[in-house]
Amino acid sequence: MFWVAAAAVAQFVAPQPREMWFRKHDTPEKYLTKRPMALVWLRLTIRPDGTLRSCEIEESSGEPGLDSYTCDLTRSRAQFRPARLADGTQTYGVYRVPILWSLEPAFPDPEGDLMLTVNALPRGVRSPQFLRLALAVDAGGHISGCASQPPPFRDAPPNNAKLVPIACAQLLKDYTATPAKDDAGKPVASIQIASVVFSKPK
Repeated sequence: MFWVAAAAVAQFVAPQPREMWFRKHDTPEKYLTKRPMALVWLRLTIRPDGTLRSCEIEESSGEPGLDSYTCDLTRSRAQFRPARLADGTQTYGVYRVPILWSLEPAFPDPEGDLMLTVNALPRGVRSPQFLRLALAVDAGGHISGCASQPPPFRDAPPNNAKLVPIACAQLLKDYTATPAKDDAGKPVASIQIASVVFSKPK
């Protein structure tokens, strides 16, 4: 069933940012006095015309002021290419992204919707591997398909093609999606970002 669904919607794409909207000088030092870094997970709902409908905190940094600051900057700057169905029709999309705030260069362990530990990765592939995928989600939250998502920025590495089918199969099996909502608050079908991290045992 997965293979049929994936093949039928292989060309759909989740919303894509036109550029990264955070700058180095945006780092709010007042929220980082007690710890070296903080991570805020955002859930952004994008309308079919590419405009931002809402910014929600999917996972808090633990500091409400920093969470609000992160969403406020997003609302004022973020611009997107809208999600598209396989036939090119623009539709609602959900862009989910972690924002790391740090006063110094930081490299936290990658996090994803699913964390998969494998005994081996394809030859030449380093552990961990972070994959960003697009999911077709209906108004009831049911997932009908999964497809590889292009890199969000030019310098970002692409998904490893050999890992995509495995990641999609696991998402369809184990991941629960939250439907997008339109301006009236009504659940609608959407294309959403999801992530899977592959790593070898330590």
